[in-house]
Amino acid sequence: MNASAAGAHFDDIEIGCNGALSKHTARGDQVCPYTATLSGFTDHRDGIVRSNEAAPAEGKEAMQVPGASP
Repeated sequence: MNASAAGAHFDDIEIGCNGALSKHTARGDQVCPYTATLSGFTDHRDGIVRSNEAAPAEGKEAMQVPGASP
């Protein structure tokens, strides 16, 4: 079976669906995540908290926990 997960930002899927996605991959299902934004953001003083370049790398690393395909 294939399962997909969609989130607005990197970490939405990992935080909200990690348990369910882990169960799918444990059964041998293919899990395909989709993130709709670049997910970089700044603080109230325009200091970079997460860059648009760092966010995808963090997201791919986090999706390895449930075993999802980037």
